[in-house]
Amino acid sequence: MDSVLVRYSELALKGGNRVMFEKRLVRNIRDCLKRFNHEFTAIVRPRGRIIISTNQDFPQLRGVFGISSYSFAKSSKTDIDEIKKNIASFFPAIGETFRVTVKRIDKGYPTASLDMEKTLGAFVVEHTKKKVSLKSFDTEIGVDIVGNKAYVFSTKVQCFGGLPLGIGGTVTCLINGRNDILASWLMMRRGIRVLPIAFHNHDISIINKYDFGFKTELLIVDSEKDVVSFANKIHSQFMVTGETLRTWKDNNIQPTLMPLVSYSESDILNLERSIS
Repeated sequence: MDSVLVRYSELALKGGNRVMFEKRLVRNIRDCLKRFNHEFTAIVRPRGRIIISTNQDFPQLRGVFGISSYSFAKSSKTDIDEIKKNIASFFPAIGETFRVTVKRIDKGYPTASLDMEKTLGAFVVEHTKKKVSLKSFDTEIGVDIVGNKAYVFSTKVQCFGGLPLGIGGTVTCLINGRNDILASWLMMRRGIRVLPIAFHNHDISIINKYDFGFKTELLIVDSEKDVVSFANKIHSQFMVTGETLRTWKDNNIQPTLMPLVSYSESDILNLERSIS
């Protein structure tokens, strides 16, 4: 493998803001790689994808908000014979049934996706004697045509999606316990940077685990008056709380956001397990 193929979903819907969103996502990805000392030679953003040039595995990429999924891939020119060479390297991993899925991110590529799928599928059958199954398959071989390159992969790592952290402004969160941490995470997934405040020390490792592009520290204050003063100082228009049935009323920041308000206790436990 020589590349990581990064996909995003919501970013593509942002029209004229797309470039700004992509740049923020690239910055956060770069911070993730550097934070964990992962080696890479380049990060580029051709239309529709972000490509990381690396031969290293880094599961921490899953924690970068804005990424819907990513794949470790082998790149080549878009010549069909070059693509076949890369597909051949996946032969040992192909199960009894398979399918080939081609996506032309660059619609200017002259060969239709369906025609490429038929050609490449026939190539696999010829050399492996495995069976094609479009609906129920053991292995899916993906080919993404991006610009002047083709990327071949066999797995997708699903991520949390959302929006790149830092694209949606800043809010404050008074940390009293677990639910406030989880509420902060939900806001971060929407691209909003959270500044945690508390009256006593709390473990904010979950926030730090996902704050790529920033370095989040817990601010300890003495009173609710200090919370409001700090929020006003940074021009925070919202206060985030982990309440599920009521809002924290003793503040001058309106409105108060309660992202857990519709969550049951089992929903909260499931969320906590999935992100810890």
